[in-house]
Amino acid sequence: MIPLSRNRDPNLIHHNFTGNLKRKLERELLENQRKILRGEIERHAFESDRWKAAKDQLKVETRDKCAYCEAPTSLVAYGDVEHYRPKKTYWWLAYSYENYLLSCQLCNQKFKKAKFPVKNNRMGGPRITRNTKDEHIERLAGRIAPDPLDQDDHDAFVRLHKRERPYLLNPYVDKPEDYYAWRADDVLSEVELVPIHSKPSSKPFVKAAVKDYGLNRQELREARYGHYLSFKTFKNVLREASISAPTRTQTEHVVKEMKSDKSPFAGMIRYFDRTL
Repeated sequence: MIPLSRNRDPNLIHHNFTGNLKRKLERELLENQRKILRGEIERHAFESDRWKAAKDQLKVETRDKCAYCEAPTSLVAYGDVEHYRPKKTYWWLAYSYENYLLSCQLCNQKFKKAKFPVKNNRMGGPRITRNTKDEHIERLAGRIAPDPLDQDDHDAFVRLHKRERPYLLNPYVDKPEDYYAWRADDVLSEVELVPIHSKPSSKPFVKAAVKDYGLNRQELREARYGHYLSFKTFKNVLREASISAPTRTQTEHVVKEMKSDKSPFAGMIRYFDRTL
């Protein structure tokens, strides 16, 4: 996992997530929550086409990689628009652009599903009862989720995130390198995610990543090892004083590429670049 940044260019963010349409979709969520409390419907009937509109831009921001495991999604699957905070619990964020990232189907559908462990109290949603008036819903609509084009909204949402302190890291908000380290096993030919030794507080975050993101599943450990071994070899080549200038330049370029945002498992490679 590496840090990610959202591009907040108004031309790149779909109109589902801002302005009048955002207000309309939030009004629908609020009205349906009231219907649930009144016993008129059992659950929210979320429309997936609405969040799929974010997919192209999310793919750009993750360089076609899963935001969690950093495996390329374009090679094996199309990837999911993942609700970081599960819409089952955080229903008011179902259509929130700030709640989306691109995930592979294994991380999302097999492991994470609707799990979302937190250290502190959960983020609270809008107060709706079975007797909430239409006028109150109208005042809330457009304000229950952050507007991606409003910096103040974004900053307030980040503060709520830090207050809640999820154990599952969000690469758009958290710094994975402050929590995640990697351990290579040359006998088993695999690399596993481990806590940073100098920060015991990172342990529950790694435990959650392993359990709920599946970041130590066998195929990932094996895939990482191949990239680790290549990187280690290139680093050793650069330590040789006798290599030619062209070979050094080419090897330095390869090392730089392996650490770049677009490369698979860049978070792991950057860790070994600091420690090897």
